[in-house]
Amino acid sequence: MARALDDPPATLYALIAGGTRDGGPTSFLYRISPEALYEWTFVSTIGTIPKRLSASGGCYDFGSNWEVTNFVSFSDPDSAGPKESQLDFLVMSVEGMTEATVPSGHTEFRRDHKQMWMCVTAEPGQAKRIEMAYRYGGFLDHGCYYAGNSFRDPKTQCHVILGWLVEEDLSLQRKQAQGWSGMLSLPRILKLQRLENVVEPLDSNMESLKSFGVQKMGPQTYNLTTLCAVPDDRLQALRERHQSLAPRALLPGTMDGLKLARGSCWELNASFEVPTEIEAVGLILQHSKDDSTIRTVIMYQPPTETLSITRRHSTAHTDINTSEETAQHNLFQFLNSSSSELADADDAFSSTPTSTHQEPLSLRVFFDVSALEVFANERTAISTRVYPASGACYSISPFVTGNIECKKTKCYSIQDAQKESFENGECFN
Repeated sequence: MARALDDPPATLYALIAGGTRDGGPTSFLYRISPEALYEWTFVSTIGTIPKRLSASGGCYDFGSNWEVTNFVSFSDPDSAGPKESQLDFLVMSVEGMTEATVPSGHTEFRRDHKQMWMCVTAEPGQAKRIEMAYRYGGFLDHGCYYAGNSFRDPKTQCHVILGWLVEEDLSLQRKQAQGWSGMLSLPRILKLQRLENVVEPLDSNMESLKSFGVQKMGPQTYNLTTLCAVPDDRLQALRERHQSLAPRALLPGTMDGLKLARGSCWELNASFEVPTEIEAVGLILQHSKDDSTIRTVIMYQPPTETLSITRRHSTAHTDINTSEETAQHNLFQFLNSSSSELADADDAFSSTPTSTHQEPLSLRVFFDVSALEVFANERTAISTRVYPASGACYSISPFVTGNIECKKTKCYSIQDAQKESFENGECFN
């Protein structure tokens, strides 16, 4: 902000999120006196964000009003200029969305509220105003995460954000009986993700990528940049014990006997090879020791590049909303380094590259009684709530479906960590 407005670097600012009548969503920028923090001076709105940015215009619907806007900057990885070259972002809670972003069955609040972000250009306007123009953007979380607010941690110099996991799936009576509604998410770190030597997404095209800054590097390769929020590494201090499994093949249509017994509070890291021949791959969380039908399914479908959390059988209570959670999640093919060097050396190298490798699906899952937070390849997050009577998971079973030979699909680098022991500290599966 100080750079764009030519203010002293130590200037204090405040943003109040909102919107303007007939003008669309925005935020209102103020300068704050460092000697008297109650003295605010209005600067301007933050620029020309069109009302209801539409998917038809190559971006998502950013609604009609914003809440809890955060402004953050990161070093621009594409900049060849001075060190202070930055990428600027707005992180906001969006309401008043009209385009369908969640499946039917969710509450009205969930249908028109989302936690989103956009990369912007922040430039000085006339009369010391700030002008921001949209570049690209997307969802910081595709689920029940809302009202994320952040701070700069002086110890790690990271930008930490915490959000509110809303509890819209419960009736008013259940909320009253529970005594509260909603909870804070895990702390997450805002950061840029940089993907280099990308050839193409798994089953889509580069033009369809709305959440990435795309830089063409050669006849066939691109560098991609996106904003993501990943679990704070300091959460590892909560682990009390962990288990690691060696790489192994999964038989399509079965779970191959691979089950990890867990309790009411755990973390799991799993990585899957994802050949295009498979139909789906994922994890089944069983919530009952004796009834395998009480379960939640985390699933990735390569043909549609869709990540989903199926909650339909996650509880036996019929008065709790168990609608599915979904997110678009692109996996990418990368040019191998030798091919990349060849492409740089030969301008005529313009055919489809033959030496590529497919990005694996990496899942990091946190479960805590009713809260389920899922992160895919660090850049796609879905938070949701599940309400099994046990408040626990009795097994976690990786699976794959598709008519392919089992040797073509492996589930590897499975690691999990749990906070508390379960079944007297023994894994019974």
